[in-house]
Amino acid sequence: MPAPAFDRAWFHRTFARLATGWYRTLRETSPSCAVWETPDGVKNPNFKSASGKQCDGVTRWMPALAAWAAQPANPATLELEDGAKLNVKQVLRDAFVHAFDPGHADFWGYGFPDTGNQRQVESSIVAWSLWLSRDWLLPTLDAQQRGNIQKWLASCTDYTDHYSNWSLFTATNHAARIALAEYGFSGDAEAIRRDLIIGDEVHIADGWLWDGKYHGIDYYNFWVWGSHHCYLRAMLPAYDSPMLDRALDRFEQRQRDLPLLIDGSGRNVLFGRSLPYRWGWLSGLVAAHYLGQGRATVGGGLTRAMLARNLQAWLDGGSLNEHGTLRERLSPNGSDGGRSAYINCGHPYWGMQAFLCLALDDAHPFWREPAAAPPIEKGFLEPRQGPGMVLQGIKDRGEVRLYNLRNTGGALYGKWVYSTAFPCASSTVKQLSVLDTQLALRLADGTLVGPREILEVDVNDGRTVHVTADYRAPDNTGAVVHTTLRIDEDGYTAEHFIRPRRNAEAPQGAQWVEGGFTLGVPPGTEPLVERHALAGLAEDPTRGLAVFSRALEGWTLMSPFAGTKDEAGLVSCEEPPHVIDGGCRHFLFAAPVSNAPVQLAARHLAGAKNGAPRKAFGEANQQWKAI
Repeated sequence: MPAPAFDRAWFHRTFARLATGWYRTLRETSPSCAVWETPDGVKNPNFKSASGKQCDGVTRWMPALAAWAAQPANPATLELEDGAKLNVKQVLRDAFVHAFDPGHADFWGYGFPDTGNQRQVESSIVAWSLWLSRDWLLPTLDAQQRGNIQKWLASCTDYTDHYSNWSLFTATNHAARIALAEYGFSGDAEAIRRDLIIGDEVHIADGWLWDGKYHGIDYYNFWVWGSHHCYLRAMLPAYDSPMLDRALDRFEQRQRDLPLLIDGSGRNVLFGRSLPYRWGWLSGLVAAHYLGQGRATVGGGLTRAMLARNLQAWLDGGSLNEHGTLRERLSPNGSDGGRSAYINCGHPYWGMQAFLCLALDDAHPFWREPAAAPPIEKGFLEPRQGPGMVLQGIKDRGEVRLYNLRNTGGALYGKWVYSTAFPCASSTVKQLSVLDTQLALRLADGTLVGPREILEVDVNDGRTVHVTADYRAPDNTGAVVHTTLRIDEDGYTAEHFIRPRRNAEAPQGAQWVEGGFTLGVPPGTEPLVERHALAGLAEDPTRGLAVFSRALEGWTLMSPFAGTKDEAGLVSCEEPPHVIDGGCRHFLFAAPVSNAPVQLAARHLAGAKNGAPRKAFGEANQQWKAI
């Protein structure tokens, strides 16, 4: 069967589907088109209008509406699924007129001069949308209305002490105002220069960046670190900046890894924060196509197919709630642990920046090239020393795994491996871990201590990889752990050589704890769980998935995790933690912390029911019977 074409008409229908619930909610919230909130959605206090209503649901749709209006071939009025008609330009104009009017009830309020604020984030895409709309919108605004916009945007650049991706929000804000000088706007080129410094500071290697220096490698590499650099160059094509040139060169390099993060079903690997942005991980790549100049290193046909497949996968997975708007959680059953604490009802629409493709004409390679298949159809194993990753595509199962060695942190950063077929567990908005595919030091009071610092990473050939980490308890006790992961298509073997810190007694009552792959368990599903001594198997008879874990050396206890805790009391959480299915099953191993060096090893598999996990469990049973 030939692959779907995913043509412009498909994207128009999908855009209309997403717009239906959003526009209904917009009209129900206020006639101003400046505020947006759902009745039962999360409402954070970090960006409210004078009327007390949320603003992010408007700002995050602005780039998509502006992209639609910027392409003359797109109809002026969009007919929605419920029969409503969305006049794109009118909605945008109303938002720009009312949101920045200090006398209006839905005025957005000014940025803070002495601290960072969500308005700074949103101002970047407001400024970008203003620039995209310049030809048709600005001639319709009077001097007072343009002055209101200028004053609000300028207020969002007063505070500048950002040393992360936030620097690009103020840089993009300034760039748009400089580019729109003929309409009375003004920005600061020197401020842009300073904001671009952080891009050099956080570069690791292989084109990848930290989110903030030495912390967090995630999809910000492909939205803010990718998209906003492209926005800067598009708005200021003559701006002379070696730092911006280097940033774009690095983005070209890491773009090549994007096709390695999507599986045969259109699902992307779930790791890092802001996961409710969903298909937003492709917004930077679409921005590179918009920019042109050879900056897109993934072909137009492949980019279009990836975006369409990913959009379809998210929508098929229940991303829209009963109001027809995007959920703050990833799915109807998923835990709140997939949602960073700052994400409110409007935040998931950050992904709408990927609809910049709607501004491209029919002759653009994005539309003209035939839809192409992603690399998973051939399979792959790609090590990346810079970010400390191994990207693995398992052809027979259409599954993609990301082995992750350099990150530290909670559930969405600190696991050994993330899988499209076996998403992770993350409990509550604090993203606490239940130790699936993770090693931790568990103190006597139940505190879990992850690595304080990654000392060395060696991704080698992608099959045998090494990482050295410093685990340190609050009283400065702990150990240096040398870990070797032996990776194959079924899973991995984790071997740890643990050397206690010099002259430090082992924490009293502490244990080393490690978990394996977790099996999602949707409501109403009862998995088959089998165990024998220090090995366990969990199978989903409905979806045909299974996970297996077996202790090989040093571990003294195995404890199955089910629901919200494991039977030995090693870890627990307040609600079922799986980010997609809610419930999950996996197996935990424990061993006492020693004052002497110790070696631990375990095998962890995930795959098809009656495949490698079942076979490995059967072999383990035979070995025990022979003893």
